[in-house]
Amino acid sequence: MVITIRNTDDFIRALRENEEFRDAARRELLTEDLLNLPGEFREFRSGVEEFMVGSNEFRSSVEEFMVGSNEFRAGMEGFRESAKREFAELNYKVDDLRGHLLESKMHTRLRQRLGRELGLDKVRVIWMPSGNGVQPQSRAQRFSDNLDRALETDQLTSSEVDRLLDTDMIVWTSRISDGATVYVAVEASGVMGVRDIDRARESARVLTKLYDAPAIPAVYGFSIASEQTELARSDPDAGLQEVHVFPELERF
Repeated sequence: MVITIRNTDDFIRALRENEEFRDAARRELLTEDLLNLPGEFREFRSGVEEFMVGSNEFRSSVEEFMVGSNEFRAGMEGFRESAKREFAELNYKVDDLRGHLLESKMHTRLRQRLGRELGLDKVRVIWMPSGNGVQPQSRAQRFSDNLDRALETDQLTSSEVDRLLDTDMIVWTSRISDGATVYVAVEASGVMGVRDIDRARESARVLTKLYDAPAIPAVYGFSIASEQTELARSDPDAGLQEVHVFPELERF
């Protein structure tokens, strides 16, 4: 096909209307790299689109991993807290089972500590419900006789007498500072709780009523919760005397 070109308009028309002429002109005017650029750009755009799809899938996988990681971490925290609570409960149960051992040993293990920590001298056991052979029979008999007289003269009620008879250990001693007679009422328990604290306070109150002398409440055991430690503090507004806490550190 013959193409006549006389001016610029003829050249432009030929480019638009004749594909063969247009391809030939392009090959003459453009380099091979420029000719291949549209195809390469299409490949590049396809690659970018594939990359974006893969990137979104990767981001989704990372988000799922983070969610799973957070759930695992939360599960481990829950397991750790649960294990800590169960271990503490197990310790409390073991301590509670060991409670009876305390009563058999406290007359020797606790007497010196009472004297040292409370500023007392010549700490002597005058009563232990199951303390046969621990306190001299004469002291136990004298204590029992005092309770009988207090009950007969209505100085003490029967419930107050029972409270003293049930107290795990009662000692008779004197203050180092002024030599005044002092009594100490001790409640022993593997796990020192509210009941022990209340009993020690009540026993000390009754001892003061019986002997008209100061009496100190104390508890002795393997462990005590922080809440009970607070309850053992003195509260003058409520008329509550401080209960001295003596933890036994040795696991016999």
